[in-house]
Amino acid sequence: MVDRTNPDRQVRGAKLRTLVLDATIARIEAVGIDNVRIADIAEAAGVHETSLYRRWKTLSRLLVDALVSRTAEEIPIPDTGSVESDLETFTADLARFAQTPAGTAMIRSTVVSEVSAATASSLMVSAAAALGFARTFSATRSSAGD
Repeated sequence: MVDRTNPDRQVRGAKLRTLVLDATIARIEAVGIDNVRIADIAEAAGVHETSLYRRWKTLSRLLVDALVSRTAEEIPIPDTGSVESDLETFTADLARFAQTPAGTAMIRSTVVSEVSAATASSLMVSAAAALGFARTFSATRSSAGD
């Protein structure tokens, strides 16, 4: 938590983003995505609520940013030199992440009827990555004579 007793110390930029996204994930894991509030995130991050509204505008945007960022950290795209091994590793990492509170929240956020533009964009990127894997895998299989 940031020391709020020193008003001259303002957190900005990447440091602010890191503090807020970490606090957001911690709140999701502690109380569930449906019970997360901007005020609680701001308090946990040691920043003022207006900093969150200025940067993310809505709680939904903040939640999506935190979940997409965490997903990217938890499920890196492997590059072992073998497409088959890459797909196996990616699938195992994805299945493991889906069982965490952040993974469950990410899945819920992409299934709800009010999908935000950021979530839709994230889904398109994920779909494009999966399609790229499939095409590469198919081309590798074809050239191997399978």
